[in-house]
Amino acid sequence: MFKHALRCVKKFGGVLEHPAFTHAWAAFDLPKPPREGWLLLNGLWVCTVDQRFYGHVANKPTWLLYNGPAPPELKWGRAPKSEKSIGRDLGGGGRRRQSRRVRSMTPPAFRNVLLSLARAAGTC
Repeated sequence: MFKHALRCVKKFGGVLEHPAFTHAWAAFDLPKPPREGWLLLNGLWVCTVDQRFYGHVANKPTWLLYNGPAPPELKWGRAPKSEKSIGRDLGGGGRRRQSRRVRSMTPPAFRNVLLSLARAAGTC
């Protein structure tokens, strides 16, 4: 599924979002996104965004790949730590792991960012 989505974004424009540190990025030889700001390489923009800045209950770093005109500035960096975790609890931290449903949720404000990127690329 990632392969098909990547092919479509490269061919038609648009945006692809995936959990940060995904193995898919290396498998498809995509540039690793910087921690802050956009990186343009071979006509594709990449960045890291923490969905907690956009309303997620836990820190949820996400990598974006965008094919379109110059993208907007987003909220960069790592959001303040939450007492909630989307990943596994490594012990001792007291952070509660969220259900699969909560981990996979996209906050409405971040959905709007993704839609605005898709519109800017002319794919919506």
